[in-house]
Amino acid sequence: MAKVKGIDDLAKLIDLEDQVILHELKKRYERNVIYTYIGDILVSVNPYAPLNIYGDQIGQDYGNLKLLSDMPPHIYALATKAYKSLMKSGVSQCMLVSGESGAGKTESTKMVVAQLVRISKSASSNLVEQIKEVNPLLEAFGNAHTVMNDNSSRFGKLIEIQFLNTGVVVGAKVTEHMLEKSRLVHTSERERTFHIFYCMVAGLNKYERKRYFLADRPESYRLVDPGDGTPVFTSNEDYQRYNEMMVDIKHTMKAVGFSEQDVDLILAIMSGILHLCNIEFVQEPESGQVIILNENEIDAASALLSLQPEDLVTKLLANTAWVRGERIVKFKTVPEANDGRDALAKTIYSRLFSWMIQQINLMLHVEYDRRYPVGVISILDMAGFENFPVNSFEQLCINVANEQIQNYFNQAVFTAEMVAYEAEGIKPPKIKFTNNKEVLDLFLQRPVGLFAMLEDDCRLSTSMDISFVEKLNRNFVKNNYYKKSKSRDPIFTILHFAGQVTYRAEGFIEKNRETLGTNFQSLMENSQNRLITDLFTTQLSESGTLKKGDTLHRNQWSVPEWQMPNRPPLAGEETLSRRAGRELQRRLKNSQHEDSNIPPITTASAYFRNSLAKLMKKMAKGEPHFIRCIKPNSNQHPQLFEDKIVLRQLISTGVLETTRIRKLGYPTRMPFEDFIHRYSVIAFLRQVEENEIGPRVCQHILKHAGLKGCEIGKSRVFLKYFHTEQLDLCLENIYEDIITVQKCVRGYFARKFCQRLKQIQHNQHRDLAEFSILLTRDCDRVYHMMLSSNDHDHHKFQQLVEERRLRRPNRLRSEEIEDFPDYEEPSFRRSEPDYYNQSSRGMNRESMSPRGLSRENVYSPVIQQDISNKEYLYQNQMRQILAKWNEIPHDAWCKIVYMEYAKPVAKFYIVDRDVVIDGTYESFEGEKIGLGAFRNPDRDARTEEIRSYVGKGIILRKEEEGGILARGIGKNSCIVKDFKQPHDYCFSEEVIEKEGKIPKDEFLKIFDGTSFTAATIVGISFLEDHEDISQTPCWLLVINLEALRALDDQDVANHVLQKIAQMKIRSEEDVEKEENTNEIIHRHKGREWSKHKQRDEKSSKAPLRKTRIELRQKGLDIKEFMPYSWDDPSKAKKKHKTFNELQEELDNIDDEPESVIGGYRASRKSGKHGTGSVVSSMAWGKTPVRKDWAKIKISIREEEVEKEED
Repeated sequence: MAKVKGIDDLAKLIDLEDQVILHELKKRYERNVIYTYIGDILVSVNPYAPLNIYGDQIGQDYGNLKLLSDMPPHIYALATKAYKSLMKSGVSQCMLVSGESGAGKTESTKMVVAQLVRISKSASSNLVEQIKEVNPLLEAFGNAHTVMNDNSSRFGKLIEIQFLNTGVVVGAKVTEHMLEKSRLVHTSERERTFHIFYCMVAGLNKYERKRYFLADRPESYRLVDPGDGTPVFTSNEDYQRYNEMMVDIKHTMKAVGFSEQDVDLILAIMSGILHLCNIEFVQEPESGQVIILNENEIDAASALLSLQPEDLVTKLLANTAWVRGERIVKFKTVPEANDGRDALAKTIYSRLFSWMIQQINLMLHVEYDRRYPVGVISILDMAGFENFPVNSFEQLCINVANEQIQNYFNQAVFTAEMVAYEAEGIKPPKIKFTNNKEVLDLFLQRPVGLFAMLEDDCRLSTSMDISFVEKLNRNFVKNNYYKKSKSRDPIFTILHFAGQVTYRAEGFIEKNRETLGTNFQSLMENSQNRLITDLFTTQLSESGTLKKGDTLHRNQWSVPEWQMPNRPPLAGEETLSRRAGRELQRRLKNSQHEDSNIPPITTASAYFRNSLAKLMKKMAKGEPHFIRCIKPNSNQHPQLFEDKIVLRQLISTGVLETTRIRKLGYPTRMPFEDFIHRYSVIAFLRQVEENEIGPRVCQHILKHAGLKGCEIGKSRVFLKYFHTEQLDLCLENIYEDIITVQKCVRGYFARKFCQRLKQIQHNQHRDLAEFSILLTRDCDRVYHMMLSSNDHDHHKFQQLVEERRLRRPNRLRSEEIEDFPDYEEPSFRRSEPDYYNQSSRGMNRESMSPRGLSRENVYSPVIQQDISNKEYLYQNQMRQILAKWNEIPHDAWCKIVYMEYAKPVAKFYIVDRDVVIDGTYESFEGEKIGLGAFRNPDRDARTEEIRSYVGKGIILRKEEEGGILARGIGKNSCIVKDFKQPHDYCFSEEVIEKEGKIPKDEFLKIFDGTSFTAATIVGISFLEDHEDISQTPCWLLVINLEALRALDDQDVANHVLQKIAQMKIRSEEDVEKEENTNEIIHRHKGREWSKHKQRDEKSSKAPLRKTRIELRQKGLDIKEFMPYSWDDPSKAKKKHKTFNELQEELDNIDDEPESVIGGYRASRKSGKHGTGSVVSSMAWGKTPVRKDWAKIKISIREEEVEKEED
């Protein structure tokens, strides 16, 4: 947008006379320049014609604006200024759009909202579109055509747009204030009711008209009919405008978030109000009873509002109440019946309007991270000041609201500034402004204010409008802003800030009363329409709007089928109202007549006062920005500038005084601390200490910024309205320079790093090439050297083993190797990788020490000598976990690997207590894993078939003590892998009892945390389970992270070490017993010994007969000096046990309790070898010891025979 010649800021004028300012505005208006600054305040003159100064591109240009003076004045510039102020200071902003009716406030509000969402960063384009569409939707239900404005707001709205400190829009909220609901049923000449009704009669199609029982002629309905015989729509263009508006309303409601069902319900209620207001009452001359002329409207209204026609007629014709247990019936007169009908219609409409705003707020609410602060920019659009030929209660409320807004403007611009000058010792400029505080007190002061006296009269059933005016005349006789009327009519005059307004008080008391009685309340609460029931059961707030109710069941509403009542035709002149009248007469005979009218507890003026106070409280929280809208003429003609009308508005709204105070005063008043904190970078100051904060530092900053004309008070810095922009520009330039320096420095380091990487890469390539050449040249020689060295090592190792075997033939091979601690077995003895040898098995000597037990050596079940792919997979997974141990979330309790055969497909870390694994295609969401979503290019047909039968799968649950529970959900089976080898895992007893099958209706403990050993892995197969994982199509690998973390506890580590030590000692004893037994069996079969043969050289050492006698006399046991030939010489001195002792030891072994680590001990009935146990079988490659009890019995028998012979 190019700048236009002239003065953009009226505060820069040399002469500030009224005519000079008026002339400048007129010249700009004639050039279609409608926006002008007064300092930081924007003046907007309504052009009454579309201008080509709006749009996205122009909005983006103003969004990049740094100074207001860089581009022509525009409403986009003020919106951008408010947005940037929020981002810099974090203080909420408030934009107040004010002016008379027809000055363009509503359009200005829409442009401000559009600009704010345009320049902000929004995470959702849908949210931005919804915020833009809110205003047009609210205009359809809350705006109306008046004499002064074709689209006049008949309610006040405060739009609050919420931003994160990053500039992202996170939601919006609309607050309604003071809906003029009386306009629904009462309009002045040449005025209309709300737009929505004209849109319906012009824009609904034939099907919708038939559904809502609407006639083709708009004049058939009292709400839209002018009443003077003229058509509803003055021209075809007028009709087409409302027809297109109805199409836009449907589109807008859908865009905001209303469903088709919601739209249908809303249009049905609107149609019901049209039919309800069409009901006409007359009094029968004969009986004097009030009857209804057009009962077809009763049928249509009751159908659309889901009421019983008889109940609606009864409530319209009479009031029924219970007094001291008696039913009191009072027939209504025709005026009372009309008032009751209109009160019901107004209440339905106002509550529906409030409900719609609640739904809009719910749709515009977005959940965000509460850790980040949220700022708000509020935009207020209030109905403008009105002065009609006849002004009633509605104009009084609107004008009082404008008085309050003008007072807020005065406080922000004049009063607060003057008080600050006086407190800080600054000489104030000579400014005179009109303070309307006394006018506000005339209305709002209690107990002698106008509204207080009106509410007192409304509580008395005998009060009249004329008596109310007489009371005002008596109380305000000395008030300069109140004028008494000389006529006898109920008329009085108020001197407002915008001019003198005369009010006619006829109907004040009735309009102020909430006349909807308990009869209508109970009628609507019993409606079959769920929406209507909610509207009348939800309580009202202090401001008269619906409280936030439960709207979660909105989607459960069912749209009723609206049908006319199907009842038999009435005979003769019988009507529904006559029948209801006779029934009421019958009730009346059984009750005495009393006046049961109960004065209303609340009044419209009370709601108005509370709403106005709530509005001012919200506005006071933000930093204000003012947009003053001016109406150039009263006829809404473009290019017509009436000096008299404009000058009156400039004087009444304080624009002239504002111009003077903006030129001479200091609107920005910042405390020293805030000023230094924000702008200390300009002077390149270090961090300023608290005791250094003062005027000297502030003066230093202003000097570096080059600002003149500032004032420094006792605790604040006083700045002109343009000084803040200049300081921000200096700050921004410094930041840009700093960023430029940072870019250069970071670029330098990045280039150096890149060069170093290139050099490293070059060196690696060079070394690799040299190594390749060397390897190619010497590979044959190296290969033969390695073979020769390998053969030599193998031969040397065999020699050492053979020599050791000859020296100690009965010792274990493990003991032989331990005699050569520095000797390493040749590589041909272990073809597997290094991490499979005995040093990694979790039961080596290193792990037996307290410091040797850790996550590194407790990674899987005890590994046998025969290593298979399963152990390779387990160890590989554990090494991956240990490599990333510090990166694993601290609250993750297990890792799940989805396997297909021996290939991992996907892995997950589980944080939630329960996790479901099924065959769905849903991605991992923390509580559910859908296996169908994972692809595997190597998947075969068998795996695909198994996956299709996974179904609902299983659920895993974490126990408090570290265990893992599993329960089946689907009908197909899931099996715990290796359940036949419980000694390798921490299974519970139920796993073995159920043969590894996971039940469907109960949890199975697949990992027992109370008996934790060195096993931390559990496998679960779907449908098929094989011991070889390369044959298992689809299974899960579950690693218990809680068990690994438990090893950090020294008590747990000591417990595991103790169990492992016990297991190792038992295994060594069993191995030794087995070797002795094997040697005995071998000698027995080779007939190397017999009881008939002479003893060998070992037995020749046995004592003679004389020696045995001497030993017995000394009390020694002869058996200790008589070793048997099958005994090991190294064990010859051990004491032999009798048969009874051996039998007792065998019984004790059978009765030994279950092993905590290895599982269950085998009983004597479990096999012919008797004492074998699972623990003893855990020694690698060994079997339980076989004991030849027959030979032992023979030796003991011979010993007893020898004793008898001696």
